[in-house]
Amino acid sequence: RLKDMVDKPEARELMGDYMQWLVRTGKVQNGQPVHNMQNWILFNAWIDNQDVLRTKYDAALSSGV
Repeated sequence: RLKDMVDKPEARELMGDYMQWLVRTGKVQNGQPVHNMQNWILFNAWIDNQDVLRTKYDAALSSGV
């Protein structure tokens, strides 16, 4: 089952975004993105925060503020 989840296009896209985020935020050693649990958690927190900010921004736009 895990293999099926990992092979989904959404999972591959998420990992691509994660690797780009690692590079963009400087989490690289010896030219390679550093993939560890701490960075994975930080990435997921960043994604969650982006969703919250987008929701607040959209709400402000729709209220005319």
